[in-house]
Amino acid sequence: MTTLAISPHTSTKFPFRFVLVAFAWSWLWWIPATLAERGMITLPIPAGLLEISGGFGPLLAAFVLTWVEAGGPGVRALAGQALRWRVALFWYGVALLGPFLYQLVAMGLHVLLGGQPPELGSLLAQVPDVLINFVLVFFLIGVAEEFGWRGYLLPRLQGQTSALLASLVVGVIWAAWHLPLFFNPGTSYIQTPFAVWLIFLLPYSVIHTWLYNSTRASLLLAIALHAMVNVTGSLWMSVPDVGPVVETTPGIVAQIYLLQAAVLWVLAGVILLVTSAQNLARQPRQVSGPAATAGVKLH
Repeated sequence: MTTLAISPHTSTKFPFRFVLVAFAWSWLWWIPATLAERGMITLPIPAGLLEISGGFGPLLAAFVLTWVEAGGPGVRALAGQALRWRVALFWYGVALLGPFLYQLVAMGLHVLLGGQPPELGSLLAQVPDVLINFVLVFFLIGVAEEFGWRGYLLPRLQGQTSALLASLVVGVIWAAWHLPLFFNPGTSYIQTPFAVWLIFLLPYSVIHTWLYNSTRASLLLAIALHAMVNVTGSLWMSVPDVGPVVETTPGIVAQIYLLQAAVLWVLAGVILLVTSAQNLARQPRQVSGPAATAGVKLH
């Protein structure tokens, strides 16, 4: 299995081609979907199908460019990261249980600020749906995005700068990639100011890097974390002054994101304190480039 490590020979070229291909593919689907949801055009298929298709832009860009840069060995090395399951049990806890805990802490912050606590019965009733949805989101969102953000983009940026700065750059690109969805009334993004989304996504990107670097580039766990964070958001439906009005009261979704962001920023700060900005892990950060994806062990 290919090992990615720090190399002074890693390319310093910013991966503009990845950004271009990922955005072009996704926005090619998302812009017509947005226009259709706004009643500006008519589509022969449901707009939701276009929204799903657009989500695979990062995956497509990662594999196409890896093939161009490193051929079959590079593609196999990239795909192999999703099979990297031999990691300490702790990291499975981070990916699968961590999102539940951080949502509960954010709910606790909501209570401290004068909100109502979740109803225990309703909260527990949400769990089976969360687990079922996790399987679907794992493939339709986690796989669709993480081969790009963490599998391709992050290692290349980490070859040029610190893990912290690379994480923040990925976060900005990741947020900007979603932009057409913020104009689509058929998605929840329409209720969220972009600035709030960015405030949420930046520390989330740092935490993703911590997990990725600490597990020696396990995309399996990166995908799992992404999916679990997405689906555990539904736990807020058990909060009486949030869940019943989340779709009808302006500002509620943004409020939830800000509460979650506050927790994530604290977690990102703790990670930075116990590791380092250079690696965001107790081991060298994971870097990549044409040589690494071709199966060469870089030192």
